[in-house]
Parts: sequence; structure tokens; C-alpha cells
Amino acid sequence: MICPRCGKEISDTETICPFCYQEINKNVEFNDFRQDGFVQMRTKDGADTSEPINYAPKYFNISQFNIFVIAIVFILGIAVFTLFSLRFVQSNYSIIEPTEHVTEYVTSTTVPPTTAKITEPTTVKNTLKSFSVKDLYGSWKMSDAVEQEEVAIPYYTFYSDGVAQVNYGSVVYGGLFRDESSDDEHTVYIAIESNLDGLFDFKIKGNPKDGYTLTLKSKMGRTYSLTKVANPKSYSLGTIENYKINKDLIGVWTSKDKDKDYRFYKDGTLERNTGYTTMKAVWTIDGDEQITVKYMSNRIVTVRLIYNMSKDKKRIKINNVVYYKK
Repeated sequence: MICPRCGKEISDTETICPFCYQEINKNVEFNDFRQDGFVQMRTKDGADTSEPINYAPKYFNISQFNIFVIAIVFILGIAVFTLFSLRFVQSNYSIIEPTEHVTEYVTSTTVPPTTAKITEPTTVKNTLKSFSVKDLYGSWKMSDAVEQEEVAIPYYTFYSDGVAQVNYGSVVYGGLFRDESSDDEHTVYIAIESNLDGLFDFKIKGNPKDGYTLTLKSKMGRTYSLTKVANPKSYSLGTIENYKINKDLIGVWTSKDKDKDYRFYKDGTLERNTGYTTMKAVWTIDGDEQITVKYMSNRIVTVRLIYNMSKDKKRIKINNVVYYKK
């Protein structure tokens, strides 16, 4: 039969509806639930009765689950409406993109806030904005070195082929250099005999008008400051007064390993080569088997060489080192 309260079908034996707990009239054989809000009941004797019900029909019944679903749909509707409203507002207002200003190596005149003019930035010309190992090419001297007539100072020269040398008076110390720079630092390896040897961080700045400066900082922490020069100063010594020569000495004498030599010239000048070092000097015979030599380092230096020549004039011993004539 049909429950007259909730309209659900229940067993004929039930006296209380298991769904809405409505007490069931035992005289009712079955009920018809009608859409017009009335329940048609037929009793066992066949009489029909129609009574109005005081609750909504089944299709108007709202359970707690339905209320939850309606609330969720309502909240989602508000969210969608809010989103589209924000998009509409955004589309009707222009967004100003930030402008990036690059100020490296640029100076500009400051304009007071009350001035409407916009001044164009002026770039500092002839200044090294960036540098590389190529900017090392050329000659440099120690920034604090003072040149004097009889006092020599060192000049450092770097060539494009990787050769490096130091001119110190009449002595030239040779060597090499190579770029060891990376993305985040400028580093050069320098190896000059008896002078610089190792890795150096380097920095170059300046312009043609004011000149250029080079800073070398060794990995051990020692710093050198150098100034660029057009050419190294040359130091030459005049021949020794009343110099004497031995004709048998004139020529080139080379060691057995050919790693060093003496070159005696008849005009009283001398050249000495040892590895990467070249010394230019003047000489004279001073008594038997003795040579006096003068050259310029930081100051004028005088040395004496003891020599002994073989009878065939093809071999000579100078300060206990044997040399052969070429």
C-alpha cells in the first residue's frame, strides 16, 4: 500500500511507515497518491474517500542532500561571476610595464623635479668600458717608479704573440703570458725570468687623454700598479775609456748545451744570452786573461771575467764554464 504522508510504497502488514513514521489506518486497503495534493483512499467495504494532505507532494520534497547541492551551486555561481567581473575591469584599464634603465658607464645631468625637460644621457667617451687580455699589449712601467739618469726602472712589455719581457736598464728578461680569464674574472698567467711568475688578476682602466693604468694582483695577495708608456726607455753605456780588445775573443762563443753564449764585438760592446735573458754591456781586456764588463741594471754594475783560451782558439773557459766558437 501507499503511505498517505510520504507517498512511498510500504508493506500491507505495516502499521507505521518506516520512512516517515506515520501511523497507518488498518482499515485502509490501499491508498493512491495524486498529484493534486489529495490522497484517494479506498476502504475494505469499497467506499472511496479523498482527504487533502498537509505536506508537499513527493516531487516537492527537499531533502538535506538537495539543500547541500543547491548551496554548492550557489557558491560556484558567485565565484564565476566574480572572476568574470575582474577580467572585465582588467580589460578596461591599461597596465604600465616597468622600464629598465641601463646606467653602466653612463652619466646624466640631474634635472630638478620642477623642470619639465628630459635630458639625454651622455656617454663618457674614450673610457675602457670592458677589457680583455688584448688591452695588455704594449709597454708599462711601475706607477711609482722614478726615472733618473743613472738609475734604471723596469718596463714590462706584452706582445700579441704571447711573448712577455722586462727591460731593466741594458738587461732584457724574456718570458711568456697567456689569458686565463673566465666568465666572472680577468686572470692572466705571466712567466718572466727572474721577475714575474704566476697567476694574476688584472684590471685596466683609463682613456687616451689621461692614460691607462694596469693593476696586477697575484694570487698570493701582492699588488702591482703600472702605467702605460709609448716605448720602454733605452739605456746605453758608452765604451770603456781606453778600452782594449783581444782579436781572438771577437765572435760568438756558445756553451756545449747551447743554452747560453757570449758575443764579443770589436767596437767594445758585448752581448750575453742565458735562456730568456739578454744583457748588453761594454768590455775591455784588463791584464792577462781578465775581462772587465759593465752593464746597466738598476744601476751601473761592473763585473770581471776570468778566461782561458785553448791553443787552437776554438775553445774558451769563462768563469769555469766552457764555450765553443761558432
